Amino acid sequence: MLCGLVALSASAQESVLGIVTNAATGRALEGAPVTIQGTTKEAITDGLGVYSFPEVAPGSVTQAVAYAGLDTVIMPAIVGVGKINRHDVGLTSQICKLGQFVVAGKREGNAHAITLQRLSSGIKNVVSTDTFGDLAGNPAELLVRLPGVEGETQDGDVRVIRIRGVNQNLTSITMDGNRLPDASNVGGNREFTFQTVSSETIERMEVVKSPTPDMAGDSIGGAVNMVNKSGFDSAAGRRIRGTLGGSWQPFDSRPTRSPRNYQLSYSEVFGGKLAVALNLGYRGIYNLQDVVTQLHEAVPNGSAAPGYTYSVAYNDSREEQCRQGGGLRLDHKLGDAVRFFFNTALTKNIEHQGDRYATFATNQVAATRDPVTGNLSATGGILPGYTENITRVRQLAVSNLAMRSSTAYKQGKTTTYQLGGVHRYKLLEIDYDGYRSVPKSNFTGQRSLILTVPNIGFAIDKSADRYFPTFTQTSGPDITKIESYPGNTYSIGRLAG
Repeated sequence: MLCGLVALSASAQESVLGIVTNAATGRALEGAPVTIQGTTKEAITDGLGVYSFPEVAPGSVTQAVAYAGLDTVIMPAIVGVGKINRHDVGLTSQICKLGQFVVAGKREGNAHAITLQRLSSGIKNVVSTDTFGDLAGNPAELLVRLPGVEGETQDGDVRVIRIRGVNQNLTSITMDGNRLPDASNVGGNREFTFQTVSSETIERMEVVKSPTPDMAGDSIGGAVNMVNKSGFDSAAGRRIRGTLGGSWQPFDSRPTRSPRNYQLSYSEVFGGKLAVALNLGYRGIYNLQDVVTQLHEAVPNGSAAPGYTYSVAYNDSREEQCRQGGGLRLDHKLGDAVRFFFNTALTKNIEHQGDRYATFATNQVAATRDPVTGNLSATGGILPGYTENITRVRQLAVSNLAMRSSTAYKQGKTTTYQLGGVHRYKLLEIDYDGYRSVPKSNFTGQRSLILTVPNIGFAIDKSADRYFPTFTQTSGPDITKIESYPGNTYSIGRLAG
């Protein structure tokens, strides 16, 4: 009987748990590996910095804790019998110490991202939004800075991304692991546009470049997961931070506004149990563009002959955009093993664009001259004698000027709600959540007015500037008089998604 009791006592196992934090800032460190030296036991801290060893023999042990950018800590501990064995660890770095002062940078989120990337089992990039400072734009403007990720820009805003060159329809976008719907694209395809996503509430982004069996079928190109900020990401206490800015274009003669930008963040931890994170932001963009589109004759390869220009379109584009939004996240810890969270966010995006086009065009036929009569062929719009820089267009019905003025107005809104919890037991972890996302887009005020004057002659001259050629009318109705425009079209439309 005595031998049996001794054997039973020797095999008794106890639980060891604790929280790993940054000693300088108090921030809980996720992804920190904790090992018990002399054994094969290793634990990785969760999002609240908690680690747990469910079965450790009683007695003296030595724990080792490491984290990117901080000094490794080797700490002895005693594992008692029949009690909760909690051993919290605070990491710091000697290079951050200056006498009695501790210097803590706001870029510590970057070290967090690096640690999570090291722990990834596949090809994955993790980047913190504070890596490049305050991100005033949408999240895609940060994603395009990662290797293997390219973006498609429209009107000064990155709209869609492609991973490893694969079409954007094959990239899935999630928020805290939940799929994000998109109503801003009324074309019916799968692409996700980022202009309706606010970056103020995002703590980090994870880009997976190698599909795994658990990923959605349209994730062949990759996947992007955006993780929201939590009050537990910062030290205990109250933190308020804000930025204010604007832009001005003094050297542009066109009338413009001065867009303003602001960002406000508040976080506080009450009693170490309840964390509140509130993030608000507004960004205004006024984008001016001068675009010239030229269409030329297709000259065979190896030919030294010049090619004529049969169409030139001048476009004065002006777009005003504002993105505003915010998010609130509440985290409540009932203990080291149980926590609940609630997260909600609202983003509004408004775009108002006005375009003015002047398109000079004719057909793609070069006229020929009869050697006997000297008359030109009936259908050719391009006069003989053209060069690489100068093209003269003949006065025909197909030679015309189309003046188009269009306006586009878009309003998008996305609202998300998330409620969930995490329960950690000795040999089991339960992670669950409920999620709802409601996107809505209205394309109102899609108006276009086209005025056309046919039967004109003109010259296109690229001698001074081949990218912005000059136009000179040589014959036909006076394009400066409204009565010269007999063919007019006005259209209006509305779309919703």
